[in-house]
Amino acid sequence: MTTSLGIGPIKIPSLVMVGARDVVHPPMTARMTAERIGAQYLEFLEMSHWLPGEKGWNKVADQALSWLDQTVEPAE
Repeated sequence: MTTSLGIGPIKIPSLVMVGARDVVHPPMTARMTAERIGAQYLEFLEMSHWLPGEKGWNKVADQALSWLDQTVEPAE
């Protein structure tokens, strides 16, 4: 794998996002990473590697913000 993380779940909520056309970190690798660390997995079918810089970036941002709203308690 090209992403280096420890073995097993990490202790904070995590989200792995990948483009279905990503050849740098293919969806299979991203899915395996998500499973290994206990993260939620989201795949964007029409996108490749640079999610924030591609057409449809706003869908990525919306999904990330929605995930944060549903998952993380705001700081006081």
